[in-house]
Amino acid sequence: MQHPVMNGPTSGMKNAIFKFIGYSMFIEWLLAFTIVILVRLPYLLGDHVFFDGDEAIIGIMARDLLSLQGSPFYFYGQQYGFSLFETLAAALFTLFLGSGVISLKLGGMLLFSLGIQRLMRVFRIKGAALHSYLLIALVMAMFPTWTVWATMLRGGYITAFVGLCIIIEQLLLYQVWHRKQWLIVGICAAVVTVAQVFFLLVVIPVMMYRTSSITRKDLVAVFGSGLVALLLLRLPAYLNPDFWTPSGTGSLHFSNLIHHFVADFWSYFSGSFLYDGPVEVPEAVLMGCMAFVALIVLLLIPVLWKNPRTANNELLLLATGTAMAALPIILFEHGGGRYLLGFFTGVLIICVHLFRASQLHFPRWGAVWGLLQVAVLVPSSIGAGNYVNSLLRRELNDMEALHQLTDALQAEDMRHGIVTDWQLLWQLNYLMDEKASFRSQFGRDRIDRYYNRVNQFMQQEDCSWGIVGSHWALYNIDTAGVWADSVITVNGRFFLMPDPDSAFLLAGGFSMPDTSIASGAFN
Repeated sequence: MQHPVMNGPTSGMKNAIFKFIGYSMFIEWLLAFTIVILVRLPYLLGDHVFFDGDEAIIGIMARDLLSLQGSPFYFYGQQYGFSLFETLAAALFTLFLGSGVISLKLGGMLLFSLGIQRLMRVFRIKGAALHSYLLIALVMAMFPTWTVWATMLRGGYITAFVGLCIIIEQLLLYQVWHRKQWLIVGICAAVVTVAQVFFLLVVIPVMMYRTSSITRKDLVAVFGSGLVALLLLRLPAYLNPDFWTPSGTGSLHFSNLIHHFVADFWSYFSGSFLYDGPVEVPEAVLMGCMAFVALIVLLLIPVLWKNPRTANNELLLLATGTAMAALPIILFEHGGGRYLLGFFTGVLIICVHLFRASQLHFPRWGAVWGLLQVAVLVPSSIGAGNYVNSLLRRELNDMEALHQLTDALQAEDMRHGIVTDWQLLWQLNYLMDEKASFRSQFGRDRIDRYYNRVNQFMQQEDCSWGIVGSHWALYNIDTAGVWADSVITVNGRFFLMPDPDSAFLLAGGFSMPDTSIASGAFN
């Protein structure tokens, strides 16, 4: 099927620019990547650009991919969270820039911008004005929930975002899906399922609605290919039988819809949250996010009035799917901010859908509406420079503090050790670039080679090793009265304990090479 022809009068300059952009997907992807980076400069150049332990795992997977070591398909230590594309993105920059926060952040933004490029392509092909094309790119790049999370490669979230964008691309480009479109949608749905399945809830209703167009002849081919793709993607998950299974009671927490989703809505919408709970939202960011949602609601009314019935049906089905994508929060006792990324991606998709409709029905003021949306999102982009993990200290430059710790480890010649904080554990294993190895204080790690390497070293005679921890672990040691003169503090956030006393190890419940302690490293 041919792409729709551009509608309306266009200038020669616009045609030339769009022809250049459309010459190669990579040119448009580069444009999207550039926009994504530019709107995040306040965060990327700030004191609190940081990578957590899960991002470090992807960094280690990227190194393993480059060295052809391991099976970097699914997030290490588990059989869910398909992360191959995130690993590839990180590996690309690791190859040239080495291990570090910049390689991880650029990898995240590169993959995220691929999703944005697929939706930019819709506006280019459909004949949008150049300024509208750039405005919608800015709106997507500046969407507050993804301001920081678009830089975080941490287990399939950005992969699911890209898959969802490609499905929406097919929805906006083609009024009817034929076999080719269904094959693309089926493969993308399979990828989203194995990456972060909650994202798929957004498009399930509209996909079911579109099934009415499938002929009996295509039914087997379409669903068969999707099923085969899903099985092939799941196969690598079972190649390694040793994996970590998270503990949980399996109970539902319906009160989370009020106590977390509603109560903390603006924190989640603005991206001001950690893995689960929210952090403080700056007033300017809060006001900008509220204004953005108000603009979406105001635009929804005239669009529903002008849209044909079919388009309205699909828009309402997207809204239904987006509402469904909020339900996963009831599965987690303490809420689940990261599991609401699918819901807020649905909000972004609805915004894109409305923006496209406004270009068709209200061409004179549609661009003004887009400009207003960009304007109210400016505080979110600027405010990202002050985004600080609540477990960290605002007065410190986060990466400088972490590099001070690695310098202290090298100064003490502590190349092996036990880490009391599971986030720090993987940050160190990533930053030390295989020149040192660290394991958890418990009986199991996500990656066996580090755990076994440290244990083998500790069994050698006259070995020199130590304990490393973060500031909250340091406070716990102090409170418990197990302070030792040998403790070295680093910038008030970290501590080192070279050659720890055996009594201290016993009191702290440390798993040693000749002992076996119940696994609890990830709880």
